[in-house]
Amino acid sequence: MVLYTIQSEEVVNKLMNEGSVHCEVNKSEYYNEDEHFNKGYRWMSKKLTEKVGYKKGIYLPLWAWFKYNGKEGYDPYEFDNKSGKKYFVIKFEIPDNEVLLSDYNSWNNILCGNHFNNAKTEEEWIKLEEYYLKIVEQYGFEKYEKEKEKSWEGIFDVEPIETDFYSQGQYVQAVFWEIRKDMVLEINEFIPKTFEED
Repeated sequence: MVLYTIQSEEVVNKLMNEGSVHCEVNKSEYYNEDEHFNKGYRWMSKKLTEKVGYKKGIYLPLWAWFKYNGKEGYDPYEFDNKSGKKYFVIKFEIPDNEVLLSDYNSWNNILCGNHFNNAKTEEEWIKLEEYYLKIVEQYGFEKYEKEKEKSWEGIFDVEPIETDFYSQGQYVQAVFWEIRKDMVLEINEFIPKTFEED
């Protein structure tokens, strides 16, 4: 599987010099600063472990794009970062059995601390929202939290669906434990569009 990840110059240098890179927890900004991101990242790590196994000494996965706007790959000029630094797109090939794919838009429900409503029509959506509200009213938040986490499994459905009400599989992200130098196909430097236009 060919993937595309956006990384800093520091990460690229480490990859080239040391032969591999993985996520360093102390440098994961959102993981360390946001409660919902923290829980979501830990949950995704658990799911990756269930699929591909545990990688000793690595606690959070790296992220990459598999599909962007319905096409395999990624447009780096969609990347928006306020730091003003240059970044790099690493195109690499990784065995399918080392990767867990999920729907990016659906993943955002987890990052916001919400349940995932995968209804394909407005009528279905209303019914599911009523279902979750009823759980809270009848059984309390402890039961709701369990049902909420169960609903998150739906983000791993990446089969493309596009309707007037629902979209899925157009933006597909990948998580994995590490990138090794021998996986790399291309590395291209770019400056985020925001700064090129200034």
